[in-house]
Amino acid sequence: MLRTIPVAVIFMAASYFVCAEESSDRCEQIGALAEVVMENRQNGISLMNSMKAAKDDRLAKDLIMWAYKKPGYSTDQLKKRAVVDFQNEVYMMCLESKEKI
Repeated sequence: MLRTIPVAVIFMAASYFVCAEESSDRCEQIGALAEVVMENRQNGISLMNSMKAAKDDRLAKDLIMWAYKKPGYSTDQLKKRAVVDFQNEVYMMCLESKEKI
């Protein structure tokens, strides 16, 4: 079964990622945030509670909105696949955007 992480923990981590120095690992940090956001989405955390917990964190809110546009699943196997797919998609987009700079 997928682990459930309190929503507030996600956004404390997100705040750190946003405030951290620019580093080559920034995309890894964003990918990790995407993983947790989708895990919570798949585990039934409401969109409203996720957005409240994000407060003023624009990155976290964008990832939440994107994740909640994806389907939620009922089996552990499909939930895990959705989490991995979302994390990969976010991570790839980050890497591609860095290449253009």
